[in-house]
Amino acid sequence: MKLYAHDAYQDVPSSYFRRAAAATGWLVETSDQLLCGFGLPLRQLQIPLNDWKPTSFTELFSDLVADDGQPAIAFTISPFSSASTSIICVPEYTIIRSRNGKTQLLSTRSVAPRLEEFCVPPRPTLPTPVGTIDFHDTPSPEHYSAMVASAVRAIKAGELYKVVLARKIQGRARAPISTADIVERFHEKEPGATLYSFPISSTSRITGASPELLVEVSPTQIACRPLAGTVVLRHENDEEHYTDWLLASAKNQLEHKFVVDDIVERLKPFTDSVFADQTPKIMQLRLIAHLSTDILGHRSSSASDGLAIMAALHPTPAVGGSPRDTALSFIERLELGARGFYAGSVGYLDGDGNGQWWVTIRGILSEGNEFEIWAGAGIVAESDPVAEREETSSKLRSVAAGLVD
Repeated sequence: MKLYAHDAYQDVPSSYFRRAAAATGWLVETSDQLLCGFGLPLRQLQIPLNDWKPTSFTELFSDLVADDGQPAIAFTISPFSSASTSIICVPEYTIIRSRNGKTQLLSTRSVAPRLEEFCVPPRPTLPTPVGTIDFHDTPSPEHYSAMVASAVRAIKAGELYKVVLARKIQGRARAPISTADIVERFHEKEPGATLYSFPISSTSRITGASPELLVEVSPTQIACRPLAGTVVLRHENDEEHYTDWLLASAKNQLEHKFVVDDIVERLKPFTDSVFADQTPKIMQLRLIAHLSTDILGHRSSSASDGLAIMAALHPTPAVGGSPRDTALSFIERLELGARGFYAGSVGYLDGDGNGQWWVTIRGILSEGNEFEIWAGAGIVAESDPVAEREETSSKLRSVAAGLVD
């Protein structure tokens, strides 16, 4: 199937594409580029990450070739469980806007259509009222503290080194939830994060702002930037005090080290060499700061496509634990219900085998008036159940800010 690349829509504001994609399409917006998908799927695979093979890559991209050599782009979203179904879609229309403003359209049409034929953003809605009804926690805050205490006992007994335990809030807004408005609020409030919005079904989608790069796969390099270790910024004018504490925290440094060491080991089969910064840096968001480490590998000539590399890394100890299988079993026993797409991955794969994926955190799953928000905390031997509960509360509040002006 032949694709055509058109230089088009240069003067259209990014907010136009962002709102339209967040309402009805596919959106991934980084600091470097804006990717939006619209229309019907040209190709779509629904497949667990565990079942992804080189033949899957071939099936997805076979004969999808653009006239200027631009590779086709597939938007991908995967759940936390690698045994559950991922959604991988090459849309009918793909908008690619680089940092310098150059904008391309990829489609099967030899002449670029009028923008309104496939991309019409919704109007801004009135602010969603702060109040909600039927609001509840799963599990309750007290139950979550008990889960953490159980995990700490297991870690001290030598059953595992680290486990990430999550909880969620669910509610019903007083007005229909606009995912276009959510993504604009995240764009304003979390400018350092990657924006995403993906349809999960015909009536539901997940929209968020992830600060955590799971992996970026380019022709010669593989890069990761995991986050683990957290401090809540309670006073906006005193960030330095809190971030200094985070950098000096032995508990948070240990939690972070488990993540970095695991990723470095899992990258080795795909790289000729791999290096991690020796000292973590601070990744600062509006209300929270994390420890962050840059990891860089030289991609080997025999390495698999980017999605296969991502699948080998996911889930990292930043959202699962260490050792992986023991932690995942522990999560399954303790958490009340499956995580779904929370703490999965979201991003894109191109027809050359390259791509970028972010951890699907800081997101809002919405359907009509109803919403669901998840947050987790990394538990190690030194964890305090009350402190970890309050950390998840702060994370939940920071994401819920996307619902209101």
